Amino acid sequence: MTVCCNCLVSKDASIAKHLIELLRVAFSIPSKKIRCTSVDGYKLKGGVNTDQKLNEEIKNNRLFIGLISKESISSTYVLFEMGARWGLQLPIKLIVFDDDIFSLLKPPLSNMHIINLCNEAEIYQLLDEVQEELNYTRDTVSSFLDKVELLKNEIAS
Repeated sequence: MTVCCNCLVSKDASIAKHLIELLRVAFSIPSKKIRCTSVDGYKLKGGVNTDQKLNEEIKNNRLFIGLISKESISSTYVLFEMGARWGLQLPIKLIVFDDDIFSLLKPPLSNMHIINLCNEAEIYQLLDEVQEELNYTRDTVSSFLDKVELLKNEIAS
């Protein structure tokens, strides 16, 4: 597994799906290298022990992306996943897609720089940081610009 992404509700899952598609196209990441338990095609296999598998993947993924929304910060699982990754001092990228969420964050989340996908420049910042963390070659911007637009439109809806 290369990238693990957490989210909780359908709006979050829809944005996660668009973000995953952007990452896949920008870096040619195979779907089997991405885990997002709320997005079809990236979920856990049937019959696995969820707690055990997520614990393993949180420790072993090269990058963890935590989607923070009003709904996700009330989820024990989401907070445990982010806290576990943070506690292991492994690469984690926290992102939001709602400007209002910042007022709800408490330490240690509020002490971390969180990428705001409402700002297009920060979408590209995330791509730069993912490239650096994974040491992947990124395709040309023109090859994934449509995915950036789809992500922006989903966030705005």
